[in-house]
Amino acid sequence: MKIKVSDIPEEGLSVIDKTMVEINGQDVPVDLDLKVDKQGSEVLVEGNIGTGIDMVCNRCLTEFKQRIDVPVSLVYQPAEGFSGQSHELGMDELDTGFYREDELDLDAVAMEQIMLNMPIKSLCSEICKGICPHCGANLNEGSCSCPAGQSTGHGIRL
Repeated sequence: MKIKVSDIPEEGLSVIDKTMVEINGQDVPVDLDLKVDKQGSEVLVEGNIGTGIDMVCNRCLTEFKQRIDVPVSLVYQPAEGFSGQSHELGMDELDTGFYREDELDLDAVAMEQIMLNMPIKSLCSEICKGICPHCGANLNEGSCSCPAGQSTGHGIRL
């Protein structure tokens, strides 16, 4: 979903919509609940971006759906005014992005925010027991029957 910046009214836009974005090779439905305001040439985007992504548990290799909800408060400035020279970012610039040719792509915003907020280690549950390092049995489904697995009592934990 693209928004023409010059068409944003003085009172702002309320964007409550569902869109599809590509995350790690899968098309994912994303819920947008955003308020888009304009102050001069800056565009302020606040609200929530949420989705459910199919993932694989790092401990037991089971597929599961991970819910990701991201509260956002972002500022976008026109890229045309950016010189491209390198400089040190201040704390107030960390949530600043750029838009080009009077257009802000909310799909790109959603994809970026979801990818930045995906867990580094995906777990089907905090108490996941993992797999037996000897026979590969999923220890969440019960203990394994291999002699080595019974002596260790736990699986591979990442």
